[in-house]
Amino acid sequence: MNTMSLRRRSRLAGVAALLVAAVSAAGCAGGGGAVSAVSAPALAGPKRLWSDRPVMPPPSPEPVQPAEEPVRLRGIPGAAAGIRAVNPADVVAADYRAQRPPEDSYEPGAAVVSKIRGCTAGKPDCPLRAPVYQDLTGDGEEELILAVDASPGTLTLRVYALLDGVVTRVLNAVHSPFSVEVAGRDLIVREPIASQGGYEVRTVYSWDAGTRTLVQRTAEVRQVPAGSPGARR
Repeated sequence: MNTMSLRRRSRLAGVAALLVAAVSAAGCAGGGGAVSAVSAPALAGPKRLWSDRPVMPPPSPEPVQPAEEPVRLRGIPGAAAGIRAVNPADVVAADYRAQRPPEDSYEPGAAVVSKIRGCTAGKPDCPLRAPVYQDLTGDGEEELILAVDASPGTLTLRVYALLDGVVTRVLNAVHSPFSVEVAGRDLIVREPIASQGGYEVRTVYSWDAGTRTLVQRTAEVRQVPAGSPGARR
């Protein structure tokens, strides 16, 4: 498993644990405990504590997660004619060859790559979902967004760009999402927190010109909107 995947899983475990603690505390405060017969005092304005101490400086913004190196995949047929001219199955196979053995056990292995070669992307029996084309870099050219159901319950999400005429992987991420979305030039992944229904982690990836990759900009815990696929039932 690569460093990026380990860091992601550790972070999600941490935010999930904090969320469970917060929700549990709220439940204890409002759920059928002993009720005091003493009337509550009248509300008063807030009183600042330790007002003689200097005000703390604002915290530094959380650094953007380090990006993985872009991976150049040479020799893919059709690349000279543009990203839409390449066969997505050829891209998956070339990516597999470039990193053999796979960096992460959740990523497509030889059996999955072989199956993709013999099926139609987007069909129910094919691990490769239908390709999506979207300009995520802001250069006016489309990128290729691919998703592979490489193992049960996980989705390998990859983005490829034509950089200097070469198909180049600019994002490689593993998630367990109920939703993947594109908003402008942002790629957004929403995945449920298994230990606490009704909440999700929303991860946003966007283009970084310095590294020439899509980097994780934010990963935040949010309550799932009512009626959405991840809402509590």
